[in-house]
Amino acid sequence: MKPSIGRVVWYYPANHGDGQPWPALIAYVHPNEQITVGGFRADGTPFDDRWITLYLPDAPLPQEGPYCTWMPYQVSAASEAAAKVSAPSSLKPLK
Repeated sequence: MKPSIGRVVWYYPANHGDGQPWPALIAYVHPNEQITVGGFRADGTPFDDRWITLYLPDAPLPQEGPYCTWMPYQVSAASEAAAKVSAPSSLKPLK
């Protein structure tokens, strides 16, 4: 999955105690596909962070943050959508 501006991701900050992710929006995609995010801490206060690596949920994750993952729903929805798309064996013009 390629990151794009406006997509929701889970953000895991450095020294994060309880292990629950914070919700974040992708604000910018850097040329190396690292991202800039803005979102909310568990207490509802806003945060932002830059040059964050985005991982698939089943990928090996770093021991510490900060890092982001796609939400499991996004991964399963993208997999289902990719499975439904099939190249037609022959194309016919519309009438």
